[in-house]
Amino acid sequence: MKKISSFTGKLIFIGVIVAILMIANLIIGLKLDDREMTRDSAVCDIVEAAGGKFKISEIAIVVPYVHYVTKENSKGNKYVEAENGQTKIYADNLNYDVSVETEERKVGIYSAPVFTSVINMSGDFYCNLVNNSEYRYKFDKAKFCIWLKDKSLVEIPVLLLNGKEHDVSIGGLEEQSVRMSLLNINSGFVCQSGMNSFSGVLKIRGAKRFAIGLCSRQTRVDFSSDWKSPGFKNSNYLPVAHNINDDGFSAQWFVPFDGGNCSNEIVVDFVQPVDVYHIVHRAITYGFLFIIVPFIIFFLFEIINLFYFIIQFSSCALFFVRCGEHCVFPFAAEFFGARSVCTFLSDFCSCKRRHYFAVCSLGHG
Repeated sequence: MKKISSFTGKLIFIGVIVAILMIANLIIGLKLDDREMTRDSAVCDIVEAAGGKFKISEIAIVVPYVHYVTKENSKGNKYVEAENGQTKIYADNLNYDVSVETEERKVGIYSAPVFTSVINMSGDFYCNLVNNSEYRYKFDKAKFCIWLKDKSLVEIPVLLLNGKEHDVSIGGLEEQSVRMSLLNINSGFVCQSGMNSFSGVLKIRGAKRFAIGLCSRQTRVDFSSDWKSPGFKNSNYLPVAHNINDDGFSAQWFVPFDGGNCSNEIVVDFVQPVDVYHIVHRAITYGFLFIIVPFIIFFLFEIINLFYFIIQFSSCALFFVRCGEHCVFPFAAEFFGARSVCTFLSDFCSCKRRHYFAVCSLGHG
């Protein structure tokens, strides 16, 4: 009866301690979520103030036209009705030479990467539109358009089309989306039959992300920046070559057969390499293991004599988890380190069985 009472008391004691530690782990997690929301709000403010995430959505020549449609009324009489519309001509090839300079902006204790960039662009557009009895194209009213946020611009660019310099205005196209503005040329530009070439320089700003929509049959991008931790996982195409060093990184893309429907994009994320919130989240995720497993082992010590197996298993597991989280040692060093810990603890416990609680606390704490 006394043994059962002692066993029950120890079981209750272990349960209470585990419950307290799990509640503390849960409270830390909830507090972390609240602080992370505050961080995200501060980062969002920095990003918006810096012009937002930069993206060139499309580059195209927009040609208005009149479509003459033959219709029939209720009396069977035919008539011709004119319908206005516009068509987009996407590039055969686009080339981007991008140079980015970055800095970290802070709001209180929170920070986010912002950047300024110079983009040298060039490309060729082939126009095969021909007037006929159904369509009459207004080539003299064509517009060369670039879809992007006007907040991203540092200065109004000057573009060369078919060898002539043109000033650029904002907006002026009925189909522009709500979130994007248009750089367009609507004066002095005539879309000619055959090849139309352009070149120009954009000076822009942004934060956290740089993206280029693939809207040509062939796209080439040369990208360089002083940021040391780029991310490419959100890009539909990985760079064909890249180099990362202490001075920053460079990357090159060549996409020859995307189709030019603007559904894919090349993306560079300016990643902050050390995020303390992700580190703490991971610690909390594994927290229940470090709380429950040691107490389960201590409890098993009271029931069965599995000193050698349990100590070796738990020591190996905890040692590998800790080393694997930080990856500071090669595999061989981790393995022999774990085996050394196992050997030491096994021999020590066999000699000092009466003091296994103190030994295990030292080994796993």
